[in-house]
Amino acid sequence: MWSMEDNKRETAVHIISEMPVVFSQCDDCREVLENPVGMLLGGLLPLCADGSQAVQQMALCAVSTIQSIHLVADGASLEQHQVSLVFLKTLPEDLTDPDEGAQFEKSH
Repeated sequence: MWSMEDNKRETAVHIISEMPVVFSQCDDCREVLENPVGMLLGGLLPLCADGSQAVQQMALCAVSTIQSIHLVADGASLEQHQVSLVFLKTLPEDLTDPDEGAQFEKSH
């Protein structure tokens, strides 16, 4: 059973992860924000270390998606940044590894 706090944090991740869709549908995104990436990541990064695994996974997935969108918008090739993007996508699985030694090795 989820607590009210868990529900609020998951809702926050969902709202933040939907913001790129809203920005992409604006005729002139500069009217909304010059560069929303910093704001989006600033809202998501603390949730990547949340006590709820579901919230962590949603936040990390949203960060990975935002980074992919940002890289493409800047003209970068996703292939160049594949290692970083794969790391973000697999981080939730790495965090749930019951072997603490494995977690330490993966993070260093």
